[in-house]
Amino acid sequence: MEMENNKDVTLSSLKHKILRLIDSATDTEMIHRLMQDMLPDPVYYRLNPILTDYSTIDETRPEKLEQMKQDAQIYLRKNDHKFRMAIEQLQKQRSYYQLLKDRINLQTKVYWPF
Repeated sequence: MEMENNKDVTLSSLKHKILRLIDSATDTEMIHRLMQDMLPDPVYYRLNPILTDYSTIDETRPEKLEQMKQDAQIYLRKNDHKFRMAIEQLQKQRSYYQLLKDRINLQTKVYWPF
């Protein structure tokens, strides 16, 4: 009987850990704060429109899709400066040092994938 209880506790603990891992991977606010703290200011941009209504990812009703389009257009107008700054950052040429670092990282992943 005690062996069964230990097995149940272990499975419950494993299930709890897996659920916590899934929660942390899908917690967009936590990831946002982490990225904001870790990356320098002109590098990380969060483009996150505020929607009038909550919708699921598989929403197909035409009126809901139209509302989402309107919400996105409003967001684009209000945050034009964010998009321009992000575009500017993306168009910058990488320095020789950054290119060398990229090459080393790529080679490392090719030869030592684990």
